[in-house]
Amino acid sequence: MLHDQGGDWIAFRVDSRYVYSAGGTLVGWCLDDQPDLVVGEGGSYLGEIVGDRLFRRTSPPFLPSTGYLSDPGSPTMPSKPGNVGYASLPSGMEEVPKDLLPGA
Repeated sequence: MLHDQGGDWIAFRVDSRYVYSAGGTLVGWCLDDQPDLVVGEGGSYLGEIVGDRLFRRTSPPFLPSTGYLSDPGSPTMPSKPGNVGYASLPSGMEEVPKDLLPGA
């Protein structure tokens, strides 16, 4: 389960690779050599997993060509967790814009 700064559930990870919004929409995948870096549709930077949070660098890192993600299909939806509480943003990071997380 991945949460925003306020502790609300916004996404979840499947098979340590695929990242879905809380609404069950595939939003990205994690790179094999950088398992906490999340790449969105078309290979663009989406954010990074920091513990149980999904944040985004204010200055996104350079990404080599990551290719495109083939749709792994619909996930098994987890039970909705409660709020986990507030967390400070790490230096140089911000919230992932909600429009990048449909259904969050």
